[in-house]
Amino acid sequence: MSDYEMELTARYGDSDAMGHINNAVYSTYMEHAATAMFGELLDVQIDEVPLAIVRLELNFERQIEICDTVTSAVTVTEVGEKSIVFDHELSVDGVTVATAKAVRVALDDDREGAIPVPDEWRERLESNRE
Repeated sequence: MSDYEMELTARYGDSDAMGHINNAVYSTYMEHAATAMFGELLDVQIDEVPLAIVRLELNFERQIEICDTVTSAVTVTEVGEKSIVFDHELSVDGVTVATAKAVRVALDDDREGAIPVPDEWRERLESNRE
């Protein structure tokens, strides 16, 4: 079960010379869901406390084609002192096309260093996982 899901339509502009959705766009689809989930679940807009991906492990299962309806699902699996681990899944027609694990950290006001995960975020994220 995911914490959040959204649907996106693969657009022509997301494709590459080979005619399928470019591999870099997969992470963008995942980021859309993470950003929306963060806003909905925590009632915090991403620009209020910026998050940065410090690690991304992305596994490709199959291609996404232009005009496919892509479901982007995200689940928070761990909340550390300064990091939050997100599991992502992209699917088309119920078939997994990619999975990923992303580690994000909240940044300070200068966007130069990681800060502790705010207690309010931690409480909401952990209560949502129960």
